Amino acid sequence: MLSLGVLLVGCTSTPAEEPSEDAAALEDTTPTPEPTPTPTPTASRTPTPPTSAPAATPTAVPTTVPSEGSALLHVVEEKDGDSFVASDGVEYRVGMVNAPERSTCGGTEASERAYELMAQGFTAEAYDTDDYGRSVARIHTSTGDLGVLMAREGLVDDRYLDQFRHQHPSYASELDTAFAEARATDAGLWQTCWAPAAEESDAAAQDRGGAVEPTTDSRHAGRTGQWPCHPAYRECLPDGPDLDCAEVGHTVELLGNADPFRLDGNSITATDGWGCDTYPAWSPTESYPYYDG
Repeated sequence: MLSLGVLLVGCTSTPAEEPSEDAAALEDTTPTPEPTPTPTPTASRTPTPPTSAPAATPTAVPTTVPSEGSALLHVVEEKDGDSFVASDGVEYRVGMVNAPERSTCGGTEASERAYELMAQGFTAEAYDTDDYGRSVARIHTSTGDLGVLMAREGLVDDRYLDQFRHQHPSYASELDTAFAEARATDAGLWQTCWAPAAEESDAAAQDRGGAVEPTTDSRHAGRTGQWPCHPAYRECLPDGPDLDCAEVGHTVELLGNADPFRLDGNSITATDGWGCDTYPAWSPTESYPYYDG
């Protein structure tokens, strides 16, 4: 009986061992990991810049080239046919050409034509500064270069061309052609103010007390041939004795820096190149005090 009991005990399965209090406590204090949530897919989007530095809206870069209207200059103060003050405040001298002063033969005609050509506006290509502080320039008008146009029309002469051609050789070359055309056709003042003086009749010569001889310098106007022309002046003043403006009676242009009669100020050197400029221009129909001297 005892053996049967032992046998039964040996065949009965051993029950699972109960967890100890320590193990249970350990299980209770070990955190159970939270399940990782599966992210919900979202539509992709373009990242936006941080709010502290918003993207700048592109703006147009201002051009450095002025518009045609603002680039054009206009005459604000007239001087003569080759110099003026423009709307940029600069006094310009048209390079390498010489227009007659307003008080001399052809001066008004040359000045009016110059300002007519510039009336619609112009641009200035300054390339030097003269002794008077003026900007020496090419003046570009809507119809062409002012100096070249005036030279071709016979309204300026070329007395300064050779002296200053080194400053702008290509411009000087254009002027050479224009002056040659004007002379060949006796354009403008080459036919009047700058034409060789006509010989006086014998009767006119007797009235003025002398024989007429042709002048050798066609640039001298006035009573050429009655006496040797003074080399310092364009109008044919006698080569002595000394004269003052009251004895001359008309504007006189100096041909250089010498002014022995002191007609261009109280000095024997030129001031602005014009003597007796408060008097009217010389006229071939007038008789002047020095004619009878």
